[in-house]
Amino acid sequence: MNNIVRTLRRLGFSTSTYSEVILSIKHGNIVNYAPMGVLLVKDALHLRVYMGSLTYKLIMEGAKDCVLNITSDPILFYNSILDKSRVKTVGSIKVKSPRISGCQGYIECLISDVVKTPRYLRVLLNPIHIDYYKIIPTTYKRASSAIIEALVYYTKLPYLKGSSGDLLSKIKLCVNTVFRSTKNPKYRGLARDILLRAYRITQDLSTR
Repeated sequence: MNNIVRTLRRLGFSTSTYSEVILSIKHGNIVNYAPMGVLLVKDALHLRVYMGSLTYKLIMEGAKDCVLNITSDPILFYNSILDKSRVKTVGSIKVKSPRISGCQGYIECLISDVVKTPRYLRVLLNPIHIDYYKIIPTTYKRASSAIIEALVYYTKLPYLKGSSGDLLSKIKLCVNTVFRSTKNPKYRGLARDILLRAYRITQDLSTR
C-alpha cells in the first residue's frame, strides 16, 4: 500500500462505503462545484457523474483534473449546489481546478479514465497531491449531517426520476431530524429551503 492510499484511508475513504465530498472542477473559464460520493478503488478514486449535470458536460468536453474538497460544514455543501456565487476558492498546488476555501482537506486529482454509460460517467481519479489540517475533534451533530444527507438526495432528484417519491420522503426525514436536533435558524432555514426546492422538482417531474 503506497503512502497516498494510506493517507486516503486515514481520511476515511473506503472501498465499500461512499465518502461525501465537494468536487471542484475547471475547464476553460468555467468552474463548477458539486457534492460527490467517492469510493476508493485500489490506488484510485471512483465516482459517478450523472448525465445532464454541468460536471458531466465539463468532463465530456475535456476537463483534465479536479479537487475533492473535504468538509463537514453543511453551509459549504448547500452553497456548492444552491448558492454557487457564495463559494470562495483559492488556487491549487498541482492542478488547474481550484480549492474551496474553508475545508479541512484537499485531494488534487487527475482524471485518468472516463467510461460512459447510458445514465452517467464512471470516472477514475488519480490523486497526486493531498493537504489536510489537523483540528481539534468536535462533537457529532445530527443537524449538520442531516442537512448534508438531504442535499445528497436532492442532487439525485433530476437524474433518478423513477425514485423521486422515495427521495422526497428521505429528504422529509432529514428535515425533521434538523428541526428536532437544533434551534439554529440558519440550519433550519437551509433545511426548509431544500425541502421546498425538492417539492418543486418532484411536481415538475410529475407534469412531464
